[in-house]
Amino acid sequence: MPALFAPLVIVHGSAEAADYSGRARVIDGDTISIRNQRIRIAAIDACERDQTGLKDGKVWRSGVAARSYLGKMIDGQHVRCAIIDQDQYRRLVGPCFIGDVD
Repeated sequence: MPALFAPLVIVHGSAEAADYSGRARVIDGDTISIRNQRIRIAAIDACERDQTGLKDGKVWRSGVAARSYLGKMIDGQHVRCAIIDQDQYRRLVGPCFIGDVD
């Protein structure tokens, strides 16, 4: 059983100590890519790209709106993420910053 948990400790232990930075490309409202590594921004949960909702009684493409909003904030800018975890989809997870702004 200990051998089963060893890879989790290594991945988690190495993720805690790492910062990942570079030019960001927005994937969706809570996920970016830096140097082809997907990073899920910690502590937020945005609609998926194809998700919809209702706004003023009409179908609203909330996932597209979430991606667009994040894109206006950070797409193409230098972003630094303080990696704290890795999720089930093998994305790194952590808070991300432009300069000192979270």
